This record gives sequence, C-alpha cells and structure tokens, in this order.
Amino acid sequence: MADVMNNGTSLMDAGVPVPAPAQATETPLLILDDTQNVKEQQQQQQKQEPQQMQEQQKSIQIQDNLKQDLENNKKEQDVKKEQNNVEQQQQQSKQPPNLDTKPQEHPQQQKQQQEITQKQNSETKQQQQSQPQQLELKGT
Repeated sequence: MADVMNNGTSLMDAGVPVPAPAQATETPLLILDDTQNVKEQQQQQQKQEPQQMQEQQKSIQIQDNLKQDLENNKKEQDVKKEQNNVEQQQQQSKQPPNLDTKPQEHPQQQKQQQEITQKQNSETKQQQQSQPQQLELKGT
C-alpha cells in the first residue's frame, strides 16, 4: 500500500474503505434577543449613576463639615488658652512680689521635711524620758 500512496493515488483509488461523512443534522439556531435586557441594564445604570453621585457628594460634604468643625474647635481652644494666659498674668500682677528668699519647696519635699522633724522630736523625747530613769538607777 505504501507503493500505492507514493504513486499519488488516493486511498479510495487504493481500495481502502473510507468511512462516509456523518450526516449533518440541522440544529435550530436559537437567536436570543437580548435587546430588552440591554435596555434594562442601561436604565439601571442611568438610575444608579445619579445615586452614586449624590452619595459621593454627601460623603464629601460630611468630610468638609468635619474639617470645619475641627478647625472651629481648634480656634475655640486657642481662644480659651489665650484667655487663661491673660487671667494668669492678671493674677500674677495682683499678687505682691514674694520677698521670701527661701526657695519654695514642693509639697512632697515639705512632707518629707515634716516627717524628719517629727522623728527627731520623738527621738529627743525618748532620750529625755530615759535620762531620769538612768539617773534613778545609778542613784540607788
């Protein structure tokens, strides 16, 4: 058979059975008319676009309002600080100058100093009480 093929003959000429082509059955083509769906989608998109724009505008407006509130709060705080500073300056000017040359101690230092003096006082009292007893013991 290889000889037959080399000679330029076809399979049918060579006597080889060739299967017949399958008969094509015509299947009905379903044509989908999607124009109604496309129109509905377009209408929905057109409805959604203004809603999205409104939502974006609302969020931008909210952000702007928040920024303005923050700025106003900061201004109010600055005004309060300035008022406090003025009040402090007025109070300081009303107070007589401190003529005490001793540096002011902090409350914690004052407390420690008081504790030390109390301990010293209690120790001296104990010593004073114990001295007469010792004299009495020596005198006997």
